[in-house]
Amino acid sequence: MLPQDPRAASSQGSVDARGRDTLDRESVSGAADTVSSQGSVDARRRGTFDRESMSEAAGDARADALPQQLGRYHVLGRLGSGGMGVVYSAYDPDLDRRVAVKLLRPDHRGRDSQIRLLREAQALARLSHPNVVQVYDTGALGEQVFIAMEFVRGVDLHTWLAGQRSVEEILRNFVAAGRGLAAAHDAGLVHRDFKPENVLVGEDGRVCVADFGLARDDGAVAVEGGSGVSRPLDLSLTVTGVLLGTPTYMSPEQHEGRVADARSDQFSFCVALWEALYGARPFAGDNHAALATAVRLGQIRDPPADARAPRRFAAVLRRGLAVDPAQRYPNMHALLAALAPASRRGRVVAGLALVGLVGGAGLAFADWRARVAEACSGGAVEVAAVWSDADHGAVQQVLAGGPDPELAGRVVAGLDTYAAAWAGAHREACLAHRRGEQSSGLLDARMRCLHGRRVALASAARLLSVRSESPPDAAQVVARLPSVAPCSDVGVVMAELPPPEDPAVAAAVAGVEERLAGARTLAYAGEFAAAEATAEAAVGEARALEYPPLLAASLLTLGAIEMDRPGGDAEAAEHLDEATAVGLAARHDAVAAESLARQVFVEVAGLGRTEVARSQVPLARALAQRLPDPAAALARAYHNEGVMHKAAADQPRALEAFTRAVAEADRATDVDPIERANYLASLASVTEDPQRREALLARNEAELTALLGPMHPRVLSRRLFRARWTRDLAAAREEVQAICAALRERTPEDIERHASCNYMLGHIEARLGRTEEAGAALEETRRFAAGLPAEHHNHLLARGAEALAAVLAGEHVKAVAAVDAGVAEFGRYGDLPWIAAELAELELTRGRALLALQRRDEAIAALQRAVAGLSAPHPGQGFTLTQLWLADARALLVEAGVAP
Repeated sequence: MLPQDPRAASSQGSVDARGRDTLDRESVSGAADTVSSQGSVDARRRGTFDRESMSEAAGDARADALPQQLGRYHVLGRLGSGGMGVVYSAYDPDLDRRVAVKLLRPDHRGRDSQIRLLREAQALARLSHPNVVQVYDTGALGEQVFIAMEFVRGVDLHTWLAGQRSVEEILRNFVAAGRGLAAAHDAGLVHRDFKPENVLVGEDGRVCVADFGLARDDGAVAVEGGSGVSRPLDLSLTVTGVLLGTPTYMSPEQHEGRVADARSDQFSFCVALWEALYGARPFAGDNHAALATAVRLGQIRDPPADARAPRRFAAVLRRGLAVDPAQRYPNMHALLAALAPASRRGRVVAGLALVGLVGGAGLAFADWRARVAEACSGGAVEVAAVWSDADHGAVQQVLAGGPDPELAGRVVAGLDTYAAAWAGAHREACLAHRRGEQSSGLLDARMRCLHGRRVALASAARLLSVRSESPPDAAQVVARLPSVAPCSDVGVVMAELPPPEDPAVAAAVAGVEERLAGARTLAYAGEFAAAEATAEAAVGEARALEYPPLLAASLLTLGAIEMDRPGGDAEAAEHLDEATAVGLAARHDAVAAESLARQVFVEVAGLGRTEVARSQVPLARALAQRLPDPAAALARAYHNEGVMHKAAADQPRALEAFTRAVAEADRATDVDPIERANYLASLASVTEDPQRREALLARNEAELTALLGPMHPRVLSRRLFRARWTRDLAAAREEVQAICAALRERTPEDIERHASCNYMLGHIEARLGRTEEAGAALEETRRFAAGLPAEHHNHLLARGAEALAAVLAGEHVKAVAAVDAGVAEFGRYGDLPWIAAELAELELTRGRALLALQRRDEAIAALQRAVAGLSAPHPGQGFTLTQLWLADARALLVEAGVAP
């Protein structure tokens, strides 16, 4: 390990939570999703799917063994079965949600059955409406086709009607189902098998139409034998002499084997609603033939005399049951308007007239848009599961009573803001999909990204709601939550590597990713030992899984944590180097780019291997440029390149690199805000124009203050950094004294900052002639440095403090001994610019002491070394004290009779 410069502006780039998105998998049963099953009726009481053959379904239900998984979906249980399909409850590990998976029965593997199931998937994928079950995916298991769809927890409409339902309740649910049918018709689709068993009533009251296995494009032509077409939705399953649908609810044209259109669905809807309202079907018939005759002849029975529903509904439904499709309502919208209560009917009819004037779009779209918005409100529920009212209270209680009275409120507000942004992004992703603006694949990618952010929020909430012996850095935890914005960037989310195809591996990967998120949170909280241990365990698990993208992300997280641990540079370099190689092999460009950029920093600032870093810089920039949104990665690459140039005393190129870093960071949507503040400080450190430098320092301090609060250690460090440039020593003394006092009060355990602050204060006090105060501050420096590792840079400051205090006390021999010890301990690091500057400062103190001891020649040699070191390029060259020390060295040489 090489000693770090506590006064340097550049940051090691603390752990970046964007190394790898994570998924929240609290439990399969507790997965946050739209609750639901595609018709979750108790199979012991009533089969609910494809009721073409109830006895056959019952027999097959006993015969079929429960599969362990279907594609990537983990099967949880059986929901129901019918003549052609079996429906399972399953868990999707990729998107952390419960789904319903419909599998074509093994004894129905023919082409028509596969077409029918694919038709259902294709039809549903084209619909985005709150009253239609959403399809997610389709696939094959051997020769069997399956589709994965929304899991609706509830019952089918048939089972729901078995309860005591009022007329108003029945109408409300049927109208909702009618809206789903209307949406299908508006999209050019026909259901062709509408019946109560194919309508789901969720526990939340939402009603949606399901089982579109007979759906087809409106107006498609029947094809004899089902041949001669290419797309599943274009294939007609209507062949001469074959009836598809459920006879009880079929229209006359379906009974006759003619093509069904949207008006056929209207007919089926009216049959089902008549039966629900009046307790009897509108057409008599004890067998299929008798029923078909009654339907084709239009022999509608009167409602029972004791029926509770008003007879006016029968009049409305009779039109929808007309034998001639042309005599029915023009569309479902008109039928639903006719069913509306009299008080609303005028407004609805007027609205429908307007719809007709504008091609049927205006009102229908407005109604659809409102319902879509309501259906896409689940993000708030998901985020509340990890950041609830109870969490609010717990965090408030844990953080209350600390040295910063405003911290609790600021942290809670920050988490609230993040949760709101997450819910907003989740809602917008859902709306975009339902509006047809993005594919299911894009929706899944955006949701994976959002799940990673949700995990980060959950990790932060858990950590901050539990009281610990050492309070966590709560403000930084909140400030460094990964930005939600990239989850709305198509290029970014689609470039993310998909999870493993094997569900078991995917689940294990998700668990490791969650632990990595926890490690990053621990690091931001300042709990580095726990963070490193968690990351090390994650690396071990990733190696065992043999999944390269996860291993690369784990190594990056571990290396980034080690960068911030004193003495961890060698390990960090090793792990970052491996992360780069594995990331490149796995085509995980984001991880490879970040790993290499961080390695550049470690090679320069930690290991002093500037030439090694120089060879890595071009590749670091190139990897960053490969990303879909390269700004944040380029900012990091340019910044650490600037650190390299600064260490090599190339101020012009350092200035150029830091300028580019700030420019890229300002453009980025996902830059770590703490790192961006560091970039500003780095740019200020090489800016010669005093006004420009002051503006950069002021902006740097303001941004950190807004993020962390005025008394956060990082803010206090920035104030100390800014004070180093202050020309007025009296003003500087007041500022530094206040900073040191704040550090003692707010972060008594932060001994590194205490040592550095008191060292600066001691020198200022000495220059102002306040010898006693200077001695006290210098003693504090030594006391704090004693608690740091042996090679920590502050031990060199402690030697300097000991030597200066001895000079002030007239103990010149003791001062020379302290300087000798410091040179012996840190002289081997003299090629590092900041160490060289500190060694030069020690030589200045040595020269003072030797002059006092009348050892002129030795003093001159020491002072000349001081002039050489202080005038050479180094990180603190522009600081006020550094310039004063250089002036002192030259003046003492003149006093000794030697030209400086």
